[in-house]
Amino acid sequence: MCPQNGLPMLRWVEEAFDEGKFTIVPGDNLDEWKVFTLDERFIKDSVFGPLHGGALIFPTDFRPARR
Repeated sequence: MCPQNGLPMLRWVEEAFDEGKFTIVPGDNLDEWKVFTLDERFIKDSVFGPLHGGALIFPTDFRPARR
């Protein structure tokens, strides 16, 4: 149950992730993670459009490990 082993998601977000509509990748800084949408329709028709290329914000030190 280590917080660095996963990223909790709402069910519909997890389904979109599993369907390959978006991905989360390491950013430029050591503790940075970015969201990239992979489906053009998903960018236009969802809340992920404004997030495309943006960094995730973790309010605590509990974030995925960079490995």
